[in-house]
Amino acid sequence: MILKSWNVPGPINLPIIGAAYIFMGRPENIHNRLKQMQEKYPQGVKLWFGQKLIYFLHKPEHIEKVLGSHKLVEKDSLYKAAVDSIGEGLALAPVLKWRKHRKIIMTSFRQNILDQFVTVFAEKAYILNTILQKQTRKYIPIYDIILKCMLDTLVGYGTQQKTAAISRNDNACPHAAQEIS
Repeated sequence: MILKSWNVPGPINLPIIGAAYIFMGRPENIHNRLKQMQEKYPQGVKLWFGQKLIYFLHKPEHIEKVLGSHKLVEKDSLYKAAVDSIGEGLALAPVLKWRKHRKIIMTSFRQNILDQFVTVFAEKAYILNTILQKQTRKYIPIYDIILKCMLDTLVGYGTQQKTAAISRNDNACPHAAQEIS
């Protein structure tokens, strides 16, 4: 794996810290640095964080290959931070749980079924984008906003009903979700 990584483009890696220096500084700038790397390395990029080799994939066909592989879906210990902050879910689940549920879920997400709901997804994504662009504060309650968007999307997807949880300013939905979990 390490030898194959030599052929993958990426920034200069320093001894001990690798490419972690790129992300030093203000946390708000991490997203901008990731966008710059995506523009500089459109095929994907490799980064070393200390002893960890990490690939950032941008193209859907590359991501599909990784997710479709039985060998490459084992999660690294770095995923623990994501699990601690947003919960396990199926995307962050261990391999055994992923494989067990994958076949059941894949029948629900076939292309011909998803095509019926593209308008719902596009409408909710547009609303989410509009709301995020209006945010001018340093702190954005991203968890609350995404949770409301997910609720609207799932209700719209599952029932063809229109909801507007994302447009409301109350926090009833996030508070209810925290009480359940």
